[in-house]
Amino acid sequence: MIISFENVSKTYDGKDIALVGASFAVPQGAFACVIGPSGGGKSTVLKIIAGITDASSGVVVKPKLVSMVFQTGALMPWLTVMENIAFGLHGKGLSMSRIRSTALKYFKMLDLQGLEGKLPRDLSGGQRGRVGIARALAVNPHVLLLDEPFSALDPQMTDELHKDIIKIWKETGKTIVMVSHSIEEAVALSTMVILVKDYAVKKVFDIDLPRPRHEHALPFMREVRQIKREFFK
Repeated sequence: MIISFENVSKTYDGKDIALVGASFAVPQGAFACVIGPSGGGKSTVLKIIAGITDASSGVVVKPKLVSMVFQTGALMPWLTVMENIAFGLHGKGLSMSRIRSTALKYFKMLDLQGLEGKLPRDLSGGQRGRVGIARALAVNPHVLLLDEPFSALDPQMTDELHKDIIKIWKETGKTIVMVSHSIEEAVALSTMVILVKDYAVKKVFDIDLPRPRHEHALPFMREVRQIKREFFK
């Protein structure tokens, strides 16, 4: 397992509870979606994996090299698209030619042609999301973390980025852990769904459906109903 939590808890100032006794494991190469009500603990799980915060107790196993894509993309506003993608490569002892070739690889992978000299303010929400994903992948992380990356986008752009992220997952073999507010989105994308509510991991669902997945197919709807029953308990 590339990520595992064993009885992991998190409190702030010793009293504000953020996570209690969480246990789950993510296999290498999996696409895991973390879902749950707002304020229930799912963001805390992602922050612990990212190393943004430490667990207060329990055992966390995770790789050292983890990249996180935030909801807004969190791009450097003064840098161009290509400079943003290359940002994390500086300071790694790479030659400028290697930095350029690596950035170009992921620039092309995310279909950003024609945007290399643009600043973030000149991009659409979907384009900013693609740049954020390209920047995260450029450092070749063991795990890619996505924090509700599609929640602010319109349905058409969301559908396009869903196809992009599945393509990237298949091509790179990366382990992906994504926080989502949508059960349907989680079932459409993932190989496993981790339900976090009331500051605890309530259940882990294995999603074994053929791709492409169709929301109106009976097996898809059965998975959604099963998760919703637990979600709304």
